[in-house]
Amino acid sequence: MNIEDFTVEVKEYEKNWNDDNCPDYVVEEYVLEYLPKIPYSDYDLKNVLSKRTISLLLEEGSKIINSKSRGGRVTQIREGKTVDLSYLEPLYKRLFEQWMAAGWLERKKDPESDAALILKI
Repeated sequence: MNIEDFTVEVKEYEKNWNDDNCPDYVVEEYVLEYLPKIPYSDYDLKNVLSKRTISLLLEEGSKIINSKSRGGRVTQIREGKTVDLSYLEPLYKRLFEQWMAAGWLERKKDPESDAALILKI
């Protein structure tokens, strides 16, 4: 998938999420499945994802990565079932590593948590 196709698709997912026609995890998983496969040099993050989606990814990704680093796990109730979100950790790590390489994200040590992710765009 190229960045143009991804952008069109993700905007549709974001619209459905904003209109309460799909849950946030649908947008989250779509981004995690496809965006890390696109070279970060091909796009400008703020032109591809909404602020709301970026915030969601930073919040959920930080929670999952920090929990796994302490030996814990994060679960979520989806359609009445408890889902272990550990499978998302490597996807978030890959995505955030790309964003750091692009200069869009910085990791700082935070005494309150394992690490704080600071958006730089």
